[in-house]
Amino acid sequence: MKFFIFTLLLVYALHFTEITGLATYINSGAGYITETRIHTKIPVSEWGGFYGFALSVSGVTEQFYEDLDSGTVTRSDVFFDCLQQDAVGGPELYASTSSSLDFSSVTPANLSAIDSLIGCSGRVYCANQTFTSNTSIMVGSTNITGVPSTNTYRYDGSQNTFRIGAVNVSGNLAFVASVGSIQKGFSENVTVNYQMLLPTPANTTQRYYFFADPNDECPSGGVGNSINSTLSGYIFDSSSSAVSNATVNVVGTIVNSNSSGFYNISFEVLPGTYNVIVQKTNYRVTVGNVTVTFSNATTYKNFTLYEEITGSLITSNISGLVKDSNGTSISNANISIGNTSTSSSSNGAYSLSTTLPAGTHPIIAFKTNYDNYYAYLVVNSSNSQINHNITLISSNLNTFSSGPYATREDNKHKEYDKAKQSAEEAGQDYWVSTKEIRLQIRKNTFVEQTISLYNFKAETMTVTSSVSPELKDILELEKTSLSIPSESSDDLIVRIYGTEELGTYEGSISLGGSIEQTIPVYIEIVDNRIPIEAMFLDIELSRDTVSPGDSVKYRVTMQNLLVSERYQVSLDRSLVDESGKIIASNEEEIVELKNSLTLTGNIKVPSETPEGNYLMKVRAKFLEYSQDVEVPLKITIPLYLNSFFGIPIWAILATISGISFFMFNLFLYKHYSNKKKRYHIELNYNLLPKEGPRSIKLGKIAEKQLPAYYDLDMLTTHSIIAGATGGGKSIAAQVLIEEALMKNTAVIVFDPTAQWSGMLRKCDDKRMMSFYSRFNLKESDARAFPGNVRQIRNARQLISIEKYMTPGHIQIFTMNKLDPSEIDTFVSGVIAQIFRSDPKENPTLKVILVFDEVHRLLPKFGGRGQGFLQIERACREFRKWGIGVMLVSQVLSDFVGEIKANINTEVQMRTRDEADLNRLKTKYGEEVLQSLIKASVGVGMFVNPSYNRSLPYFINFRPILHNTRRLSDEILEKYNSYGEIIEDLEYQIQQLEQEKVDTFDLKMELKLVKDKLMIGNFTIVDIYLDGIRPRITKQWEKLGKKPRAKEIELVSEDDINASLQAAKKERASWEKDNKTPEKEKPTEIVKASNSQINKNPEEIVIQEKDDFNKESKNQEVTKNKK
Repeated sequence: MKFFIFTLLLVYALHFTEITGLATYINSGAGYITETRIHTKIPVSEWGGFYGFALSVSGVTEQFYEDLDSGTVTRSDVFFDCLQQDAVGGPELYASTSSSLDFSSVTPANLSAIDSLIGCSGRVYCANQTFTSNTSIMVGSTNITGVPSTNTYRYDGSQNTFRIGAVNVSGNLAFVASVGSIQKGFSENVTVNYQMLLPTPANTTQRYYFFADPNDECPSGGVGNSINSTLSGYIFDSSSSAVSNATVNVVGTIVNSNSSGFYNISFEVLPGTYNVIVQKTNYRVTVGNVTVTFSNATTYKNFTLYEEITGSLITSNISGLVKDSNGTSISNANISIGNTSTSSSSNGAYSLSTTLPAGTHPIIAFKTNYDNYYAYLVVNSSNSQINHNITLISSNLNTFSSGPYATREDNKHKEYDKAKQSAEEAGQDYWVSTKEIRLQIRKNTFVEQTISLYNFKAETMTVTSSVSPELKDILELEKTSLSIPSESSDDLIVRIYGTEELGTYEGSISLGGSIEQTIPVYIEIVDNRIPIEAMFLDIELSRDTVSPGDSVKYRVTMQNLLVSERYQVSLDRSLVDESGKIIASNEEEIVELKNSLTLTGNIKVPSETPEGNYLMKVRAKFLEYSQDVEVPLKITIPLYLNSFFGIPIWAILATISGISFFMFNLFLYKHYSNKKKRYHIELNYNLLPKEGPRSIKLGKIAEKQLPAYYDLDMLTTHSIIAGATGGGKSIAAQVLIEEALMKNTAVIVFDPTAQWSGMLRKCDDKRMMSFYSRFNLKESDARAFPGNVRQIRNARQLISIEKYMTPGHIQIFTMNKLDPSEIDTFVSGVIAQIFRSDPKENPTLKVILVFDEVHRLLPKFGGRGQGFLQIERACREFRKWGIGVMLVSQVLSDFVGEIKANINTEVQMRTRDEADLNRLKTKYGEEVLQSLIKASVGVGMFVNPSYNRSLPYFINFRPILHNTRRLSDEILEKYNSYGEIIEDLEYQIQQLEQEKVDTFDLKMELKLVKDKLMIGNFTIVDIYLDGIRPRITKQWEKLGKKPRAKEIELVSEDDINASLQAAKKERASWEKDNKTPEKEKPTEIVKASNSQINKNPEEIVIQEKDDFNKESKNQEVTKNKK
């Protein structure tokens, strides 16, 4: 009774309910309950949207904006001078109707204000019903929380990618969207990295201006989204042997594997996933992929090539067109299948004839700056003529036809121009892109068609549209009227439903109003069932004979033969005997098949399986059908699994082999361990420096995985680093200095070659950075060090080191414009000035003075010996003042006794100097000498009386963090020019103070200039200088005076001579006290015991970039010019 009453009520309700059209239907069997969820979409004119690319393009200064009509979604590609990709929280894009935003105050928006703007109340699409989540954003380093937010959809239904929030920026309503990787957007046909939902009051046009976070910082030059990427690894065959001369192709960039099978390929792409194609004659093509992101631009990946398929040969003719994603023809693309290849013509056409075994084969297409294309073609006797079109997807912004500014409208302009030409030829002042619609549609599906209308009239064109009665149940128009301004176009979307009975339906779409045209429509609704030939299925085994307990490796290949359909496939994989009984199986796996798919896996053979013939079987279930494929497999029991007196033969053989192997290796180990060691030294790790608050980490103990530490305050007793060009002395010295700077110690470098200027930029040398992982470093650890560089042009220029003793900063004085005798004078003057300044005593290290290429002060290298005498005096006296001296030289033997007596830390890198080699042999013995001769680049002998009982040991120095290349002469000149300007302004401020002028603000602003110069930000330096110069000039104008010009201060010759005489006097006193010539007695070296030997020594090989010879030639040329 209740059911009857409910039925009557339902019929009564339906009588008053208007139902129009049929979207689809759902099958439901008797006795079952079927859950049905019905969603409805309604057009909303109060909201609109933008989507597209938001990119960083160096040099862009214009303000980007876009007009948004209510209820529309429009593409808008926007560009900024800086859109920081690695900003905290990710890059973000702002849009506002205000043409300027002050980001000093950013707060969450009031949603009521948005609803008031669009006139919305109580509707599901109001702002308070749309922005239902909260998020946080970063404006510079400020975290703004509680921002009302929502997400727009991706084409695949995902709602987690494109976030948008509403904020108040200093009183102006703004919307902020997250900028992600370049990907498909709300439709598969659009490529974006942002989507933005924005309020548009009904029947209005809103102009939105775009902004980036003004706190973003970017490197100069280029389109900021491109990534320089590296892929490397090895190519093997099915037996795991290396394959040489195999070609590896990524985005049209090709390299060959070497004799070891190793390959390394570099390419520039946008963030994303790209196809990798590996080929070699007589092997099947292997296809993989590589994913590139800003945080992971280097990938290691191995590939396996399998032998070519054999079988009956079939000649096939293959042709088609090559286009990009916009439908533009691509010429000179390389297309290949098997061993046959060709190139596309100027209109994108290609054709080739090839002879291949029957089966499935990949067709490959590639061109530089496009992702590699591949698809599988079925070659058989009934398919000798194959038409296959190819679409190449851009991998790099460099492929934009006329730069990123033009990309947005390129295709629209081309279509418009083509339509105008067609209209002129037809003698019309309008054009309709579609002449007829003729298509097949499967039952219970739908498709969309676009009709483009172009108005070339002098006035606005009004067009009405309607559908003939025969098609009203299956065809729907998005709009029934359009208003198209002069010299414009609009699109009419036609949606066609396959909801009627199978058959052919004919009718038309009528266009009226300003034009009269009929578009014939022919629709055929066909059965939704798919023929079994919809999929090609194949299985291959890595080997056809296995043993019980082994794993069978297999590869399943599926090819979708329906170009326009994608569907799910359920795979069952099993091992069966000849009777069909399942011996082993894998769990069912469900995959989606779009074009082609290859799956690999293993299936375990049970250990109790008897010998015999078996089948490896795969069943694919799809679209209510199933398809089976199987290959034979033989299972045999190997001889070693049999038994002898109840003991398995394999156990007997394994025991004998194990004992023999152990004894043989023990013998070899004892015999060759000492012979194979490079560094034959006694090493007591307990007597080496340990980690502590003032210790620095230099690298590793050579041939051991133990960290090598050093007490930073030991540098007050000075150090010397020596070695031949290319031996690693500069690397060792710069590692020490990097560590000192990171411990907040001031460093001043006197550099004859300007090589140390690289300290001001972070390392980008891929080879140097490839060694980081061996020392537990990451590429993100690469860094520049704050500091400055000045060019010395006058040998008597006065340098007051107190001025440059800023903790954690480096000051570099380049002397590459001075000849050796002038360098001698300059060094002598620097040290004389330090003595004259009367420094205060300090028990800890305050500053390190680095004298590079110090051997140039020796007479035989062009020096006069004065500077050398002064350095000798400095090594004796500077310790009490907390000043450390580091000498970097090619030789040590010419350094006389007193200077060596006052230097406690000695680092000797590889050398070819005979006198140095003899000195080492005399002092430390033959084994230490041989260890140094055999040392790798980057490994040095380290000696300090406080460590290892004064015995030498070897350190493998870590790679440097700063740039391996010196700054260019142009950049050095900028540093020098700015430095002179700053010194002049500083001098003027001092004079203003003497005139009783308040200079506090000027001093603070000049400090900002210095700080920006320290990090090499020349643009900001110019901006600050443009601000401070007029202000100082104005102060002088108020005083009615002119400032005195800054002149270079020179050290007087009297001061230099007085200091030199003091040094000579102290030298004579030392020689008197040490009448007998110094003899360095051999130090007894005890051989290391077997327990101290490291079996797997790992050393870093760092190629030092020492340009001594090159710089010497440059100086000679400069001297001749003078």
